[in-house]
Amino acid sequence: MKRFKTLPILFVTFALANAVMVAAQAGERKGTPAKGPNFLVDASAALFDAVVKRQIDQTEQVRDVFQGAPVAGTGRTLGLVTAELVPDARKAIIEVVFRGQSTAQTVTTRPFVFVHTSSITPLEVRRRVVVDGSGIVSLPGPNFGKSTITLGRITGRRGDPDALTALVAGQLFNRTRGDAEQDTAKKTCWQTSKRIGDELAPTLTLASKVTTQGFADLKRAGLAIETLEFSTSSAALHARLRFATPGKDISPTPPLSPGIDLALRMHQSMLNQALQAEFGGKTISLNDAQKFYDDLTQGFVKDGGKNGEKQDGFKNVTKLFGMNGTTTLATFAEKDPIYVNFTEQGFNFELDIVSVQQGKLTYEGMRVKTEYGIENSKAGVHLVRKGAVQFLPTSATAKKLPALPLSFTVIRDVLFAEVLKERFTMGPVPIPGLAARMNFSPPSAGARDGWIGLAWRLAP
Repeated sequence: MKRFKTLPILFVTFALANAVMVAAQAGERKGTPAKGPNFLVDASAALFDAVVKRQIDQTEQVRDVFQGAPVAGTGRTLGLVTAELVPDARKAIIEVVFRGQSTAQTVTTRPFVFVHTSSITPLEVRRRVVVDGSGIVSLPGPNFGKSTITLGRITGRRGDPDALTALVAGQLFNRTRGDAEQDTAKKTCWQTSKRIGDELAPTLTLASKVTTQGFADLKRAGLAIETLEFSTSSAALHARLRFATPGKDISPTPPLSPGIDLALRMHQSMLNQALQAEFGGKTISLNDAQKFYDDLTQGFVKDGGKNGEKQDGFKNVTKLFGMNGTTTLATFAEKDPIYVNFTEQGFNFELDIVSVQQGKLTYEGMRVKTEYGIENSKAGVHLVRKGAVQFLPTSATAKKLPALPLSFTVIRDVLFAEVLKERFTMGPVPIPGLAARMNFSPPSAGARDGWIGLAWRLAP
């Protein structure tokens, strides 16, 4: 027997919905003039259906009461659970749909007799999950059920089918059959809808808890949410978010390629705002090259080189910095300490360091600049550096500082060649609740006009 289960449906969608409530609880501005989004999520109807779709074959004991008489027996539910999207311009609406039939063999205990019956009820039961500015709610949707009840036999309490009471009970059954069939259809639809709702409830609760924490973390990282809008068509569900990025313009959103089942699109303003909140005016140690690299990449990209090179590179840089016996500190600019500009299938990357300190001496800083191209392959997404890392004068220093010593510039070249590697491989993007179930083809990435996007298709 396979358990009648409908989760997960699309954890990402549920997660995004809770952002509205989080923003309201945190006292975010209301009535803000409409602005373009800088983070978008699109999920196809096919993806929802693939998450939910499953065959159901469930047998269970029946215990009920009809017209004051106890009913007992065995029921079996057979059918298919799918998901459909309901078009709406302002909400995300997903319907979990059960199509199948319920059969039962029951005995009704009446005064002096047992009534043995069988029933069959074709069903179409819909449970709606609605996501809007009020949060997430699960509601009963349109239902259909039509029961047919067949009388097996009626016996007296001692098993005598010819008892007078049995004959009277048979006439009563024929008079009340229509009411019994309507009642059975109504109860079967209600029980099926409630079961779907009960099984969706843990997913909605978990989404609320996770995103309350997640969006609080984003706000602490300098990304406060301003707006969140949903819309649904029969083909896809769309979420449009805008995070506060003061002073940063947002270019129009590039169109989405056809045939995508899950897409994440982010404008560079959101990324640069997060980088400014994290690194603006911050002083870090360059002696621990591995930590510097980890803080910079945050696990989103991995070294695309050979294993031996991965292990030895940072060790060599750390040794070089340790040779002079002092700690080397670098202080980032207050504004745009790290700036990313997404171009046609690539991006420019720039670090602005206002000063470098070795021991008691402080030297002028530098801008570290490079460019990467984005390549898609069957194995995933790769970032390939175009040319050497460039070092330019910083424009953020308020006072004149001594030039960097030659010894540092030699180590600097080695350090940033290692941190800004020639080739990166994009790490896996976690998709809560989906990764364990869905079989995606490797993702593809694209960039243009200040935007970067990741897209997945369901594997054939």
